[in-house]
Amino acid sequence: SHFAMKANRPSLALEVPEAPLRMHAENLEECFHKEGQKVVIVDVRGDDYQGGHITGSIQCDYDEFATRLDDLVAAHQSAEQVVFYCMNSQVRSPSCASLFMSKLKDLNSADHPEVFVLIGGFQQWVRTRYENSELVTDFDAKLWNGIWAATESLPTEAT
Repeated sequence: SHFAMKANRPSLALEVPEAPLRMHAENLEECFHKEGQKVVIVDVRGDDYQGGHITGSIQCDYDEFATRLDDLVAAHQSAEQVVFYCMNSQVRSPSCASLFMSKLKDLNSADHPEVFVLIGGFQQWVRTRYENSELVTDFDAKLWNGIWAATESLPTEAT
């Protein structure tokens, strides 16, 4: 039968990289209000970095990430959480987060941070937080108004 054939297939012993956890913007924002929480935020945007970033984030261009990985892991392996983001958090930040996680795994340390990707990336973060300098630094209204006008997705009023 068709089930018997399936059972005879050799199992593939592939090392599947662990997928990073996903964090909602609201949860990251809560971290800004908690005293003493060790959260590291890593922005892996390159050319699209201009126009603002999450306050307190470290910029590490995606194109340079592999060469800076060892230093990043060494510097932040004792954080509670490490959150990666790019413009939309679709491609660059998930792949950087996975690399970071596998490097942490190589260290074999029992104590290491939880690794997250910010859902929606900076695009979603800035949309409702652009007026709050505690959350967004170097916001460029002209640039973003152009982006929002071009995509016909105006920002929602900050609450």
